[in-house]
Amino acid sequence: MHARALLLFSLACSTADPAAGGPARVGAQPPTPPSKVAVSPAGLAEDAPCRPIEKVDYPDVVIDWRPPCDAAGTVVSAGGIQYAMDVYAWRGFLARSWPVDAQGALDPAQPPGVGADRRALWETWSATADLFPSDGSAPGPWGSPPPLPAACAALGPNPQPQRRLLRYTTKIEMLASEGPHKTSDFGLLANEVIDGQGYPVYYEVRLDRAAWDYVLSAGLDTRAGQEGKTASFPAGCATATGGELGATVIKAAWMRLSAAQDKADFHSAEVYLYDPRTDRCEAATVGLVGLHMATRSQQAPLWAWATFEHRANAPDITEQPLQGQWSFLDPSAVDPSCYTVPRGAACAWNEPPQARPLGERRQPTQVVRALPLTQQSTRSTDARSVNQQAWDALEALQPGNRWGRYVLVGTQWSCPAGVTVAGCPSGAPVTPTPPPNAAVCPLPPVVSSPTPPVLANGVMETYHQGSSDCVGCHSAAQMAAGGGADFMFFLSQAR
Repeated sequence: MHARALLLFSLACSTADPAAGGPARVGAQPPTPPSKVAVSPAGLAEDAPCRPIEKVDYPDVVIDWRPPCDAAGTVVSAGGIQYAMDVYAWRGFLARSWPVDAQGALDPAQPPGVGADRRALWETWSATADLFPSDGSAPGPWGSPPPLPAACAALGPNPQPQRRLLRYTTKIEMLASEGPHKTSDFGLLANEVIDGQGYPVYYEVRLDRAAWDYVLSAGLDTRAGQEGKTASFPAGCATATGGELGATVIKAAWMRLSAAQDKADFHSAEVYLYDPRTDRCEAATVGLVGLHMATRSQQAPLWAWATFEHRANAPDITEQPLQGQWSFLDPSAVDPSCYTVPRGAACAWNEPPQARPLGERRQPTQVVRALPLTQQSTRSTDARSVNQQAWDALEALQPGNRWGRYVLVGTQWSCPAGVTVAGCPSGAPVTPTPPPNAAVCPLPPVVSSPTPPVLANGVMETYHQGSSDCVGCHSAAQMAAGGGADFMFFLSQAR
């Protein structure tokens, strides 16, 4: 392999020794620190901004409260790099889902899924809408809850101080209608996904401190401040002394849990569900059913796009005849024409719901995963083996661990430009805009075509799974003032 590619994929850092207080490997308990760790301005443990990277061909899924500084590995094929990227995704997902207490303190001795279900670290981050208050005022401090609508505040004293607000029932509803991106530009993405009870899925987008601080320090929280600028978020990388952590943005999908659904099967939250069209608000318990995690790093200059979903959401299309119990599919409602080639006109899976008056329950969306999990990676075994590692590790920590109910669908990234790597697509080179920390984490050029070329989440890209491309879609993102948004559509919300 070309030396430049080896440098890109083989950043050298020492591996922590569990016996010396380092993180646990698969199937082992994490070390017990002397006390809880306060959440720092970076949203992480004060003494460890990110986990150093092992210089190994195939890294393990490690349960650690520190997210990885970057992806690891020394492999020389796109399939091997895909494996490292999928491990990077699981490590980052678990670290950012580490439970915190009511004060936001993180206890490294209490990993995800052990004991009672508590807020995940990423749930303490600010939502994108908090950057752009509707009254035009300056945003509050990162992590502070915004004021509740009067209809929610009127529900009375809140017994759970962490109860937060969910208001968006489509992925793109949070985009400002007066900005460069209109709802009509997003086609099928503008449709709701309806669960088996007839209620819509709710979505939110949250920013870690690195992303939040960058927006404010660069003056990108106002349209005037964006004039003449191009966004470029901080990137993570490994260094001789450890590394830096890049910006992370999380988009989560939540389903209202019924009395018949076992909360122990989900990471759940107590929330207010608010409909601004009717000014109605209600308290509800919701379960996490989908999550996108975008992280910028030296090995992923165009961001690493990982997507997770609940294992009980929907079956793969190849599992025919469809059967079992699913949150977003009733096998008895599947028309027989769905099993013919081509599918018959009466087949209605992965179809947008019909319009209904506000407040009425809807016909449930019948969802199948149109791209089976084994086809969403450049190596058919990668997603399965990495998922199994994570599940085994979580099960060893706590039998029936709720976080083991989530599956990594895949991770999309971009191959290095100017080198030959088996399995990487050819494409025009892209030179990323230097991040604010470019002196420490310079970004190499990459090809414009991502790997894998298609990646879809069943409850987040439900209606266009066969053409869903994170990099391709987000490359069109613009700020409210028209400049490049570094793949982040939320910058179009600035006023």
